[in-house]
Amino acid sequence: MSNDSLPELYTDGISNLEVSNGMVRMDLYSLSGKEKEADGAPSKVERQRIIMSPQGFLECFSTMQNMFQKLEEAGLLKRQDDGGDTTEQNSPNQNDTAVENTAADPKSPNFS
Repeated sequence: MSNDSLPELYTDGISNLEVSNGMVRMDLYSLSGKEKEADGAPSKVERQRIIMSPQGFLECFSTMQNMFQKLEEAGLLKRQDDGGDTTEQNSPNQNDTAVENTAADPKSPNFS
C-alpha cells in the first residue's frame, strides 16, 4: 500500500484518554454542525477510538513532542506561561502550560 492510498482521519481533538486492560485508549471527537452546548458552542461528538499498547503510546507521544517543538519553532504554536486561561484544554490539571494556536484554521479538502 502506498502512502497515497492510506485512509485519512480528521479529528478536532481527544475527548478521553485512559488505560484499560493494559491498553491505552484515546477517544477522538469532532465538533458537531448541529448539536450545541448551552453556551452555543458546537458539541463535541466522539467519532473514533484509537487503541494502542503502552509502548506504542510512548512512541506516539515522543513523535508528538517532536512535532510540537517544530510547530513552536515555526511560530505556529506559542506557549502561554503567564497563567492564562486554560479552560479550553482537556487537562485535569489547570496548572499545565497552555498552548495558543497561531496558525489559520485548517481547511478540509473535502469541503469548500
